[in-house]
Amino acid sequence: MKGLGVRQVRAYSSAMATDPVATFLPGDGIGPEIAKSVRLVFETAGVPLQWEEHHFSPEYIDPETNR
Repeated sequence: MKGLGVRQVRAYSSAMATDPVATFLPGDGIGPEIAKSVRLVFETAGVPLQWEEHHFSPEYIDPETNR
């Protein structure tokens, strides 16, 4: 979309059948605060995204693999 203006990008996005999905990985430490702010910027700007949230941390243990 390089070279497109904001209105053109929004028109292009809104013409799609569904909003694109963005994977949201808040992490740990300062990650959740930064991630929340980034998400708020996109939502305030009216960027049409569906958020898919996954949690990620070195301390996270997958219950299926115990790793």
